[in-house]
Amino acid sequence: MNGGPNRETERLLAFWDALQEGGAHLPDLDPGLATTVRYLHQNDPSEAVNPEFTARLRDRLLAGQIPAADGPAPVQTVPYPVPALPVSIERQASPSGWRTWGWRAAALLVACLGVVALVAGQDRLSDLLSADTPAIPTSTVASIDAPTQSPEPQISVDGMPMYMGNAARTGIADAAGPADAAAIAWSAQMDKGSAGTPVLADGVLYLGSAGGHLYAFDAESGKELWAFQGAGPMRTTALIAGDVVVTTAGFAGMDGAVHGVDRATGEERWSFAVENQVQSDPLLYDGLVIFGCDDGVVYALNPESGELAWSYQAGGPVSAAAAAGGGQVVFGSGEGMLTALDAATGTEQWTLSPPSELTGDPGDPNPGHSWSTLLILDGTVFVTYSIATQMAVTPQLVLAVDLETGALQWARDDLLGLRTSLLMPAPDGTIRALSMGSNEALLTTFESGTGNPVGERLVLPETENVSAAGGVIAGDRLYILDGGGNGEGSARLRIFDLTDASQVAEVPLPGPGDVGQVDGRRRPPLVVDGSVYVAKNDGAVVAIRDQ
Repeated sequence: MNGGPNRETERLLAFWDALQEGGAHLPDLDPGLATTVRYLHQNDPSEAVNPEFTARLRDRLLAGQIPAADGPAPVQTVPYPVPALPVSIERQASPSGWRTWGWRAAALLVACLGVVALVAGQDRLSDLLSADTPAIPTSTVASIDAPTQSPEPQISVDGMPMYMGNAARTGIADAAGPADAAAIAWSAQMDKGSAGTPVLADGVLYLGSAGGHLYAFDAESGKELWAFQGAGPMRTTALIAGDVVVTTAGFAGMDGAVHGVDRATGEERWSFAVENQVQSDPLLYDGLVIFGCDDGVVYALNPESGELAWSYQAGGPVSAAAAAGGGQVVFGSGEGMLTALDAATGTEQWTLSPPSELTGDPGDPNPGHSWSTLLILDGTVFVTYSIATQMAVTPQLVLAVDLETGALQWARDDLLGLRTSLLMPAPDGTIRALSMGSNEALLTTFESGTGNPVGERLVLPETENVSAAGGVIAGDRLYILDGGGNGEGSARLRIFDLTDASQVAEVPLPGPGDVGQVDGRRRPPLVVDGSVYVAKNDGAVVAIRDQ
């Protein structure tokens, strides 16, 4: 084995951790071992030969409580932000080296064997199991309903693979974005503007356009690598799933499609037809691509083949981005319901209607239900909600809902402004809410457990032409798009210091027109690896870095 047992076990533990976090950043692993670990992660351990032991061991893996050979491993401190996902396996650095790592990796692999023995992984497994590891009976399962692995390793994903960074939508961004020396590094051109945020993997940007193309650009130089023609306008942020880019296409009120495109060549791998446009940004969770559609259905697809894994009839359009964590996917529908489904099967777990004493009587037989943001953190779903009628828009609510049970923990109507919103966790465990007042952007910080405001609300100066949905927080800075009143050549990226709401820098963007907005949808820029990537509604794609 290349690199020895210690390196191999480190990759195995990293693979398990990546599965815990939604499967968006799976490291390269022997296909047989990868499928074995996937099976333990996804299936009921009661099917093993020794179900009691396997279930107990699997539970301890999920809880991060696998002991080292010398005793229990210390609790690992995870740096901000912490997605609301199952706790990953703890690691211990100790002089015992391979014995500590090997014991714990052996426990994981033997547990895998207790569920299923795969021929492709046997040689690697025999090398990893230590002589003094307790023996556990193994069994062979004739057929395994688990994702298949191609013989070639998957292309790794290093960057930002989906809208708001991950399935929990925590908005993780690189804290080292450009600041006072920010300037345009390059500009490229698409056929039309984009309603999504660029995504990045291995030095390549992917972005869909309103003209129906999915583009790939070299992130360093801006060189166009390829352009794929889809079935219609692309109104969501693309999703990177291994060596496939998933993008949605279609017109309002007409049939649309979801495309799986080869990352390297731009050629279509598969296409899945839907009965209306897709405005819900897809996510990758537990090996499935999950998204809502304006046809009132939530779909889950296999990212490699495009085959339908399950679907759920929501009863109304699902236009806002869903979020996932703790084995569940959560979304809001046009019928005004917040719903959680089992992410593996699509089975309904719970539904919740916002409290009527806060929403009031909309006075309209067909009100519009708006779910601006979903965020899953530490076993709680945070969501923003409002009702739009022909006469008025009700105040935006922030709801905190127990992820497991759907029980409402608290709801407040005094945290947000009038329009659009974005929720992101802060390093100290609080949550930041970015919204719009009557003519300025507002930043409110509140306690996650109670909703009580913390400190004073920040009012960002001269932000009457920005959209809160067009901002992203990276470290102690806010990067927000300003249309400049839609005047020719007035669009700009503005950078604010969140400690005092002062402006750090302003970068004018080339060309006429607004920025980051198509069909009334404005999305945040991408902040990663010291760069900001912005899409304008005239089709320009701009990279900004410290010069």
